[in-house]
Amino acid sequence: MHLSPQQLRLCVQEYQGQYILKVCGCDEYLLEKYPLSQYKYIRSCIIVGRLPHLMLVSKDSLYSQLPASGFVTPSYSRRTPQPSPCPGGGDGSPPRSLWAFNTLLRVRLLCATYVNVNIRDIDKIYVRTGIYHGGEPLCDNVNTQRVPCSNPRWNEWLTYDIYLADLPRSARLCLSICSVKGRKGAKEEHCPLAWGNVNLFDYTDILVSGKVALSLWPVPHGLEDLLNPIGVAGSNPNKETPCVELEFSWFNQTIVFPDEQQIEEHANWTISRELGYNYCHGLSSRLACDSSVSAGDAEQLRSLCSRDPLYELSEQEKDFL
Repeated sequence: MHLSPQQLRLCVQEYQGQYILKVCGCDEYLLEKYPLSQYKYIRSCIIVGRLPHLMLVSKDSLYSQLPASGFVTPSYSRRTPQPSPCPGGGDGSPPRSLWAFNTLLRVRLLCATYVNVNIRDIDKIYVRTGIYHGGEPLCDNVNTQRVPCSNPRWNEWLTYDIYLADLPRSARLCLSICSVKGRKGAKEEHCPLAWGNVNLFDYTDILVSGKVALSLWPVPHGLEDLLNPIGVAGSNPNKETPCVELEFSWFNQTIVFPDEQQIEEHANWTISRELGYNYCHGLSSRLACDSSVSAGDAEQLRSLCSRDPLYELSEQEKDFL
């Protein structure tokens, strides 16, 4: 095509969105939003010094040949939600923010099944529970009563020293079925038999409520503590393992974790209070200087952000952050 530079530029602008590159001889296509050097075919050619063989293909002709692929809704999302047993539940009322509830977190331990232990060696069993954020406990652990292992039933409400409004987004309930050995004045031995974790908020930020059946996981080798807070959350797909039945508090409405706008508004309100307090008392405010970060501080911040997520910060690093 004998085109002037200006004509060529106009031609490219008109047709650049109508074609894509295809690898000759196979059904491989190169999308326009990535550099050519990032494609596997191009890199394999570069390695052996071979010239890539590509051709232009019309997008419309390619898309017309693609099979129709309708999205199939999973069965679990097609299930009708169960109505809440509380008066006023399931009436279509809007969800409420977690921060509107100034009550302590409670969980009810109902019973356990498929707990296989040697009755001769084990006196009784109980469930140890705790509320964790990552590997950090948010309050003291709470244990159930000890019951015989033949038919373990508790039907016991456990109350934790943390308010619902203070729960972080990634908080989880960690529990384990533990055995107790020790007779005739001997020192008691506590041993975990199985463990499990439940996220207190699901992927849509909704607080868990109602009854939950949690299939537990076998205790890994080297687990020194009775709980495994950084273990996987959710039920074990192997249903022949020990299972614990729980009940979380029921609410008249769906309880959701505050969204980003609510958190930002609360943060701004907190900052304004602290600034007002500092000015009234003649104190210098660190918050007023947050906009100016030195190059050294910025480098230290980048270094901390690049650490392993499970890296344990020192007190000085926490103060710096």
